Amino acid sequence: MEILLDSSIKNWVFIPIIVFMLLISLLRQYIGIYMANKKEPEKETSDQALKEKSNTNLLAYAKSLENNCGVLPETSFKLRKHALCKENDGLLYRKVENAAANPMQMGMPGMPGMPGGMFNKNSMISMQLNNLTMIVFSALQYGWIAHFFSEFLIGKVPIPLTQKFREMLQRGIDIQNLDVKYISAQSLYFLILFGLMDIRSLLFRNTTPEEEKEFATDMTAMTGMNPNAMNPMQMGTDWTKQFADQRDNIELTRYSNKLKNVEDEAIRVLSRDL
Repeated sequence: MEILLDSSIKNWVFIPIIVFMLLISLLRQYIGIYMANKKEPEKETSDQALKEKSNTNLLAYAKSLENNCGVLPETSFKLRKHALCKENDGLLYRKVENAAANPMQMGMPGMPGMPGGMFNKNSMISMQLNNLTMIVFSALQYGWIAHFFSEFLIGKVPIPLTQKFREMLQRGIDIQNLDVKYISAQSLYFLILFGLMDIRSLLFRNTTPEEEKEFATDMTAMTGMNPNAMNPMQMGTDWTKQFADQRDNIELTRYSNKLKNVEDEAIRVLSRDL
């Protein structure tokens, strides 16, 4: 069955739904930022935590030296290499006792909004609050749309579709002989909620900049130098092996000064552009 859609539906149904969902997403973002600012930062003061941080920072420093040695003078590179790789006395010869890993204490690499691991009590509470906030606002959006626009058709798909798409595109409309290509207002809500999730994530930040920076740092350090980081069932790190591998990488690194002719190159580029 073909029907004629009123052109004013765009102004009184389609646009209000879009604006309402954007405002709700904006409100949820600011509530998330407010809740994140109210949380007190966790303090890792245990000896094991300090040792883990120290080992991670040492590996990050050694990796940075391996990748960026060309921007240092050769003497500086050799001094740093000697401090890290001197046999039996170098920092990368550090003897580390691998403590037995307890997954309920160690958790997994930190996620945004979940500092300290997945199994941390405060992290679990934060995750539950985020899920509760999402459920409440999703229910609010759906209830508002279902109350005011429960039987509205807001558009039509320009391509032919099979009957399998009826439940997805015509939620809230119980007309069996209606063409499947028509879209109801309630279905528009679900299409925006799930189909455009990536676009909404670009418009609305779900985490604070500090959490994203911490998450990026953690994942770079853990996945770049710890092959067990992405395996939650294999907790703990063999730091002695990690240090030995990084020590071998630095020993095999061939020094090449990347700034040797930088003045001549700068003059050449500036002369060409001026």
